[in-house]
Amino acid sequence: MQELKYFIEQLETNTKVFANHVSMATPVLGKIPGDKTKILVLQDTIDDFDEDELRLYREQLREL
Repeated sequence: MQELKYFIEQLETNTKVFANHVSMATPVLGKIPGDKTKILVLQDTIDDFDEDELRLYREQLREL
């Protein structure tokens, strides 16, 4: 699934992305359109991590 990647690539509106919560396996901060490449790392995380790995990561967090 590449929906997030397509969305980010097409977005031209000035947008701030704050995906830096402790629950995020890959924290990302950036602005669109300038940091699109940096923000596209979120799609890599979605594509590369399997659900069991993400569940284990979240279970090891003290609090959300």
